[in-house]
Amino acid sequence: MQGYTLSAGAVFYDILESVSDTDTFQVSLIEGNYYQVDIFDVDSGYGTLADPTVSVSNAEVGFYQFDHDGGIGLDSSLGFVAGYTGAEVITVGSFDGYKGSYALYFG
Repeated sequence: MQGYTLSAGAVFYDILESVSDTDTFQVSLIEGNYYQVDIFDVDSGYGTLADPTVSVSNAEVGFYQFDHDGGIGLDSSLGFVAGYTGAEVITVGSFDGYKGSYALYFG
């Protein structure tokens, strides 16, 4: 598991290296703003990972957003309006324990 910090508008490329690997990204949100998180994989031509998952969580309420297969093919995609101003964590994993490369867009 690796941790990164992202800004809105960022595209990040990484690799899930083992069947239990996850990557985490800290982001800062502003209450009332709309945010989009997309995980592009083998189905969209941006990597070798099959069937990614994405979740959003924070320290106050824990896990509160999740997507699996909401994008192109098996890509993950979710949009949400921030309920408060503060730090959130985006976690990328794989539904069936696949490993491989992917691209993450946060905006």
